Amino acid sequence: MTTKRIIKLMPKFKVATISLTFSSMSFLLFVVSFGTVAINNDIKEFDLSTLQLDRHKDNLVLLGLFTESQINQTSDAGSHDFDSVDEINFVDSIYPLGDPELNKAEVAVRHLMHQISLYKNLGGIDDNFVYFYRSYSGSKYIFPNKFENFTPSEAHLSRDICLGSEVCSITAKEYQLTDRVIISPPHIGLISQKEIISIVTPVYDEGNIIGDYVLNVNIELYISGGLDVGYETTNNINNVVVTYPGYPYSYLNYSKTVVADNKTTYTYRYPYSKLVIDYFWVFVVLLLASLNYLFYVNKARIAKDELVDAKHSALKDELTGLYNRRIYNEPSFNQAVQGKACSVIAIDGDRIKKINDNFGHSWGDEVIQHIAYSMKDVFRRDDFLIRVGGDEFIVIMPNCSFENAKKASEILQRQVTESKVASLGFDVSVSVGVAFKGASESLESVLHKADEKLYEQKAQR
Repeated sequence: MTTKRIIKLMPKFKVATISLTFSSMSFLLFVVSFGTVAINNDIKEFDLSTLQLDRHKDNLVLLGLFTESQINQTSDAGSHDFDSVDEINFVDSIYPLGDPELNKAEVAVRHLMHQISLYKNLGGIDDNFVYFYRSYSGSKYIFPNKFENFTPSEAHLSRDICLGSEVCSITAKEYQLTDRVIISPPHIGLISQKEIISIVTPVYDEGNIIGDYVLNVNIELYISGGLDVGYETTNNINNVVVTYPGYPYSYLNYSKTVVADNKTTYTYRYPYSKLVIDYFWVFVVLLLASLNYLFYVNKARIAKDELVDAKHSALKDELTGLYNRRIYNEPSFNQAVQGKACSVIAIDGDRIKKINDNFGHSWGDEVIQHIAYSMKDVFRRDDFLIRVGGDEFIVIMPNCSFENAKKASEILQRQVTESKVASLGFDVSVSVGVAFKGASESLESVLHKADEKLYEQKAQR
């Protein structure tokens, strides 16, 4: 790739770099701002869900304690059949796995469920939660509502089931029951055949576990919007994890943990990569918008620069690079000269016509360029150096005294004569005329004076 091509492409690289930087910073600001809102909303939902589970857990423990109290108050009158428990028929579901008669604990459970159901929904087949009692002493399941499609077997109360997918207080270790609550990992429920979490509290009689209350909570209630529930064990603490699965670098996340019981915690995790991936389209939109904006801004700037260059080129003499006569009409020139004091130097090359005739115009052009280069070396940057035609030049020196202008013109004459172009075999020199313009004088009159001084000097050569 040529240097010219690289220079031409540099503005495009600059636009791309600026656009990428702007888009990245804006996207980062968006992710931080919107991510904070999104995470806070999820945290509120998580807090509400855990609060609801805590209330269910407290209700379950109270059920167990009330049942134990009822058992202790029940006489040892013996067993009872289903229909003699309550005066009002209670539409419940009792599934016996052995003797169909109710023992005193089961009578107390059925009575308590009946009384509570008059004021509070204990859940059913169509609900996202359901309370029920699991009797170990009488091998029964007791539900507050009818369950048509549930057919339990003795295997449901087996040790293998309790140590497997289900959680049973009868197989729990003593330290797990110190707070009277056990929380299961997510599993498929035997009743609903949906993914659930079970909360279990034991029922004691004379120090022995005779059954437990179970609350099955449908996980779908808490995992909407792409959330999923996982389970992990760390340092003997079981952690139910609610998170967004499938995102890379999920270990980089915002998390919040609450205690469920003495062996279980609930943890919410929001992987930061979810924000980047889900809202990457925002970055693309920002990038395209900034690229489009900067492209047109850069295009306008280039057009403006080209216009300025064209205008500047129109003011320049092609051979020497000095100003031409058009500079007299420029606002910047008039602002520096009109109504202000300045010095004017008229310059004319000596014997340039003779050089052209004897050596050709190319040599004459070289001499004119040499005079122009010498003028650039001698005069100030903000002086106006003008080629008015052929070998005639004008220098306008704003805010310069006559004496300083006179000295500068003498330096120029020496510079032109003593430079290396003189080694071409002929003398090169210039004649000058210096005049001073007062603030009230016109430039035309002073130019005329400078020309007169020039011709006086030229006549003496």
